[in-house]
Amino acid sequence: MPPREKIKRNAQLREICGFDPWLGERAVPPSHVYSRFCRKLMEHIDEVEKIFTRLVDEISKQLPDYGRILAVDSKAINSLSRGKKQEGASPKPDGRRDTDADFGK
Repeated sequence: MPPREKIKRNAQLREICGFDPWLGERAVPPSHVYSRFCRKLMEHIDEVEKIFTRLVDEISKQLPDYGRILAVDSKAINSLSRGKKQEGASPKPDGRRDTDADFGK
């Protein structure tokens, strides 16, 4: 289930995310808002990476063993990706597909 659908169905998750609990499902923005947000966020990827690094450093202070052992679920994750565009198509990604989801390990 896509994250937006999970937020629509789960009142507690909506509240944690800061959506008005009195509006119910109507508080969840339409899907195009998420695409626009991700596009704008990627314009500041260096800052996002700095924030991520700082958060990892902070949790490492609280949990000294953090990151020492890594476990992953071996289940394939369906990205619902339509894949990369065909040759000759616009080289600029439009944010509607996951172009990184082209391999598995």
